[in-house]
Amino acid sequence: MRSRPEEGHIAGSRWKPGRAGPRYGRALGGTNLVAGLRLALLAGLLLGPPACASWPGTDGPGVDSPLVVLDDGSLLGAVDEGILVFRGIPYAAPPVGDLRFRPPQRVEPWSGDRDATRFGPICPQPAPGAGGNLFVQDLVARAGLSWWRRMLVGRVASLSGGAVESEDCLTLNVWAPAKKGGRFPVMVWLHGGGHAAGSGAQIPRAGLPYARRGIVLVSINYRLGLLGFLAHPALAAESEHGSAGNYGMLDQIEALRWVERNVHRFGGDPERVTIFGESAGAHSVGQLMASPLARGLFHAAIAQSGTGTHQHLRLREQAPRTPAAESAGERILAQLGQAGAADPAAALRSATVEELRAAAAADPGVFPAFHPNVDGWVLPDSTARIFQEGKQAAVPLALGVNRDEGTLLLRAVGGPVMGAGRVGTVRAWKELLRQIFGADASVVDRTYPVRNEAGLQRASERLLGDSLFGAPAFFAARAHAGAGHPTYLYHLTRVPPGPRQTAGAYHGLDLSYVFGAPFPLFPWSAEDEALARSVADYWSSFAREGVPRAEKRVEWTPFDPQEPRWLELGDEVAMRPVAPAARYELLARHLVEPPERAPDAEAAE
Repeated sequence: MRSRPEEGHIAGSRWKPGRAGPRYGRALGGTNLVAGLRLALLAGLLLGPPACASWPGTDGPGVDSPLVVLDDGSLLGAVDEGILVFRGIPYAAPPVGDLRFRPPQRVEPWSGDRDATRFGPICPQPAPGAGGNLFVQDLVARAGLSWWRRMLVGRVASLSGGAVESEDCLTLNVWAPAKKGGRFPVMVWLHGGGHAAGSGAQIPRAGLPYARRGIVLVSINYRLGLLGFLAHPALAAESEHGSAGNYGMLDQIEALRWVERNVHRFGGDPERVTIFGESAGAHSVGQLMASPLARGLFHAAIAQSGTGTHQHLRLREQAPRTPAAESAGERILAQLGQAGAADPAAALRSATVEELRAAAAADPGVFPAFHPNVDGWVLPDSTARIFQEGKQAAVPLALGVNRDEGTLLLRAVGGPVMGAGRVGTVRAWKELLRQIFGADASVVDRTYPVRNEAGLQRASERLLGDSLFGAPAFFAARAHAGAGHPTYLYHLTRVPPGPRQTAGAYHGLDLSYVFGAPFPLFPWSAEDEALARSVADYWSSFAREGVPRAEKRVEWTPFDPQEPRWLELGDEVAMRPVAPAARYELLARHLVEPPERAPDAEAAE
């Protein structure tokens, strides 16, 4: 019989460090590792997260499975290349039935040893598939692939199965070093996907490069889209805080509480927790820094292509180009045919996931409201204003952007500025600039010159990338450093090899370097491998010490608002001046700096 582990130790019987577990196949290991990682990332981009039982070591626990005992129950995990892996761990009760559209509740304890070798279901989200994914379509189109490679990508998409969805999705995954007696730093990964898609399993071996560096890595699921962020006056009336719509963010906070209570069982140090995320996950990082409910649950933060400072969504008051969150909930109820329901909250809870998804699809104008909102409780004010006033979490922050963030997002977002719509002519371009930038329109026009219709796309891509990512990152770095907190800014300029590719250093490219997961459609060179090792070194050192360092690489110096410099991650790794600083400041004045306070935000103070 397997013995119970000591406090902070993970038990195992005949398993030895450095070897794959007896049940853990080599399909993604050894010489096939690069191909496997590339396929995994491609599958994630094309189809969303993997199916629950589609990865090595997911055939159930065996006699040599590592065991960990929590207060809620015991877990049997797996071993991957000498790293201990526990998947699909529930951190909150299933948010179903009467718990839908409510804050997460503590998970019910279980008896016996729970199988933790399989990823849990993903949270409900738009149906995966390349056909409806404009981002992936554009990546394939701009990768410079031959016709037969494009055909192969389509074949992969048609043959691969989608992931299992369920509202019972509040699970997390843990990768831990096998060494006993450690007190390892902890990194908690928040996935991207526009707060509408993705999962903690989207990069199925995300924890390996970090666990090898003495880090315990945790990835989480959280409620998404309408189920994670729908607000309605009836839901707010139920809340003792008058809050509605921030359920996905409350899930993230509950997961951090779980980490605080349990991560020492995996050898992790609850006093050294770093949150990090990409895109919407990076927006979540900024929003968690702004939330008083998350205070003290993490001790450092990394935001990759996002800060949350450009979002000004409010519960009841309309923000620029964004409807109030509650008004979107009322529109959803109307689409369900329940506008006059005696109990609107009950009507929302009784609808099926398919009915809710159809209601949202029937009214695309509600989509901008399915994000965290200023409710006076989870978010007392906009993230931008909280950073501007120095009220965010006083923790070290590393953040940055990719050089070509807008190339693959223009069609998906719909225009050069979020919420502003498409631009098809030079005249329409100039009118858009006048509406948004007023007296500064001519300066913006010179910064992003458009002489004819052929130049519209490139200018729109540049403005979108700068307005959505570059300017907000610069704003947050300046505010955080100005408040006296350690701040580090980076700029990813490395372009995947390919003589005909036009995507550049596109949005999401950083994932390949952060997790050592080769590009899904491009060659992976020795230079890329070296850069990936350095990025993992910088990230791991930051989690360990609060200072990012990498072996045989340049010192990443703190951000100075008076002389702004960033770490360029490109063909060379070097500290350089922030060349676009002036245009970032201009854009931030119009698109990032918070508008006048809404009445509900003032009342919350």
